[in-house]
Amino acid sequence: MWRRYLLWFAHEHVDFRHAEMQSILSMFDIPIKFIENPCINKPYWIVELPSEEWARKIASRSVLLKNCIELWARAKTESQLHINLKNALLNKTNKWIIPESNGNLSSDCDLCPNDLIQTCCSVDKSYKVVVETFCKHFTMKEKVEKIEKFSYLPLEGPVKLKNPDVTLSYLEFYGIDPNNVPEKPYDLFFGKWARTKEESIRNNMRQYDIQSKYLDVVVSDFSLSMWKKNAVFDAIITDPPYGVREPMEKIGIDRENYTLTEEHLANHVPSKIDYGLTNLYTDLLSFAARHLNIGRRLITWYPLVREEYKEEHLPSHPCLRLIANSEQVLSKLTARRLLTYEKINADVSHVPIEPHAHTHNFREKLFAMGEITRKERKEKRAEEMANEQARALRKIDVT
Repeated sequence: MWRRYLLWFAHEHVDFRHAEMQSILSMFDIPIKFIENPCINKPYWIVELPSEEWARKIASRSVLLKNCIELWARAKTESQLHINLKNALLNKTNKWIIPESNGNLSSDCDLCPNDLIQTCCSVDKSYKVVVETFCKHFTMKEKVEKIEKFSYLPLEGPVKLKNPDVTLSYLEFYGIDPNNVPEKPYDLFFGKWARTKEESIRNNMRQYDIQSKYLDVVVSDFSLSMWKKNAVFDAIITDPPYGVREPMEKIGIDRENYTLTEEHLANHVPSKIDYGLTNLYTDLLSFAARHLNIGRRLITWYPLVREEYKEEHLPSHPCLRLIANSEQVLSKLTARRLLTYEKINADVSHVPIEPHAHTHNFREKLFAMGEITRKERKEKRAEEMANEQARALRKIDVT
């Protein structure tokens, strides 16, 4: 029996979605049936696959896919969704039931086979239900209320919020326009996760079957390198903090010749000082120049104000060559660029002072431009109000 799946994508880089999926389907020679034609105005596809194995293969290689859910019910209203699920419990045909009035077309009254639900209901299988929305936010109280409406499902196992055997997902889709959110959702879905939702370095490496190369995660102050001088890497891939949500800091102290008495060492909490983007990228490129093998690469994101962008102002190092530079627009004012450097020289005896430090204070410029924008909006509103008052006065004079 072919199974029905909801492929839920991140709704960004939409132009890449079809190409990525087609390459994955082609690479694994995956048979697929579309229940409805894919649409760029929806963050999901509804498809049928021969088995969960194929769904897992798609999920293992897709970057844009967020969730892969074995679909049990789909409806246009919440009440119809629950009707479908209750009727599905009576469906012993081992196949989806599609109303005859719709021919071979999917509808919001299709009923999944009872077997899909029953396999998750045994007493030895723990479970949890998660509520997710697109383009709308629910409070925890609202989510719990929605979960309790599924109490008719014959789930006999214990509820387990962390690492359950089965995760059931309820999703509501409110369109893609955050400025025009409808009162009721356009589409509702319910089903079982077909893959883990763990998003970690270890899990990413497991998906590419290179988990044997995973060592560990370390936390340290990057400005105070913990690596031996002879440590070398084949690649450095990073997305440094931009200092927007909170100021960037490193361990340090502004006072000179500061010493700490031995009695205070045990309970000492190191102080911090500012660590701007300029210093961070200087340290990052210097680190790459020291620790990368020749011909290997550093890949990093770099934030900037769009109207001030000049390639010659990007971070540079004499031992590294910039070989790729791609823009991702973040807002009308800002962007970040994916920079790829290749190590071309092993002589790191000279660590350069960043020559374009004045252009890299992204945080201050972002906030300053935001203040300017707010000021411009206020001035524009004030000007519009003054014009309206002037027009009103002119009408009075004419009368």
